[in-house]
Amino acid sequence: MTRELLATRLESLLTELHDQYTAMALQVGLHRSALSCADGRGAEACALAEAQTLAAIAELEQRRRELVAASCTRFPSLGNKMAQTITLSDLAGAVDESQRPRLLSRAKEVRALIGAVLEQLRMMKGATRSLLAHMDGLMRQVGKQLSHAGTYTRRGFVEPGGTVVSALDIRS
Repeated sequence: MTRELLATRLESLLTELHDQYTAMALQVGLHRSALSCADGRGAEACALAEAQTLAAIAELEQRRRELVAASCTRFPSLGNKMAQTITLSDLAGAVDESQRPRLLSRAKEVRALIGAVLEQLRMMKGATRSLLAHMDGLMRQVGKQLSHAGTYTRRGFVEPGGTVVSALDIRS
């Protein structure tokens, strides 16, 4: 591993990470719109696209780990750290002075983009929970209104009642 090879591989990795997280941000936005419009098919399509993007991000994370492993033994600035704690910025710090500012800036952009996507996902999680709770409440209300036989309790659940004992005299 040379400084030039590290710079080339790191730049490629940063570009691909940026592209994938940009795609994820777009997909999460579309997913949020689908949820707000109660578009089940659209939300499902968005979830599938997000899963594909997450798979691509996992592959890029594997490439990052491989790059860290190859660089730890070669560069003294990385050798002092545990491999699990080495960041993209740390890798950028090991390249030549001429390429370092550009790669550090790119790593900072990717970090900010990842943070923005994580925040969007946290908001989506809350919105999804809220929507599910709302739908559950609606279904309980519908169930209570449609249950003329009284099979639903006040909480909106079907609960087993007492045993019904009856007989029919068929001889008389």
